[in-house]
Amino acid sequence: MASWEWVAPRRQPDAQLRLRWLSNIVIWVAGLVAVYGAGALLGISVATFGTQHTIGLFNIVRVPFALACVISVLALDFGKYLEHRVMHRVPLLWRIHRMHHTDVDFDITVGFRFHPIEALISAAWSVSLIILLGAPATAVVVWHAALLVNAAFAHGNVRMPGALDGVIRLITVTPDMHRVHHSIDERESGQNLGSLLPWWDRLLGTYVAAPAAGLDTMQTGVEGFRDPKHLQLHWMLAHPFLRQ
Repeated sequence: MASWEWVAPRRQPDAQLRLRWLSNIVIWVAGLVAVYGAGALLGISVATFGTQHTIGLFNIVRVPFALACVISVLALDFGKYLEHRVMHRVPLLWRIHRMHHTDVDFDITVGFRFHPIEALISAAWSVSLIILLGAPATAVVVWHAALLVNAAFAHGNVRMPGALDGVIRLITVTPDMHRVHHSIDERESGQNLGSLLPWWDRLLGTYVAAPAAGLDTMQTGVEGFRDPKHLQLHWMLAHPFLRQ
């Protein structure tokens, strides 16, 4: 994705590219070590434990293994959509999630720009769903892997033919679709909440095809947090405790 951004960017990156990449990657690594990696491993461990001890829906109600995997992936992704929607609606949670939106540009590294507190909440939520579902460990691995890959893809500052984008966004969230979600316009930033699958937005009325200002000229970020200091790591970590 980084190579694609260099060869065919949707927009030219701003002057803060080096600082943005350094801060976004460092906070991702910190979250990965502290929470994301542990959350994924815990999810797989919980799924295996549930299978061994008959805990959760699919360990009590027997269905074909492939069907249990498909339903589990769909349910986990729908749960991620609901989590994201709540993050935008509940003021306290929005202050935590808002850091993801305060980057003034949009590229692959924004896909990993999450506060460790949000990573902890997200991991706890997904593990709870895995326990309730009795999701097979295979489904958990597939979902986590797909989510990680699409985090990079959906946040890519890349240009692709409109017709190709239209086909791909029927299957998964595309960069042009997700860029709308990072609009500085609050009416648009609360839309296109899907992380992997785009269907939940279409079904629940949160889908917007394109920003009003156009993909090439729209502004991204959050009003009140456009000062370059908010691209620095220590300000990113302090963000949930800042008032707008």
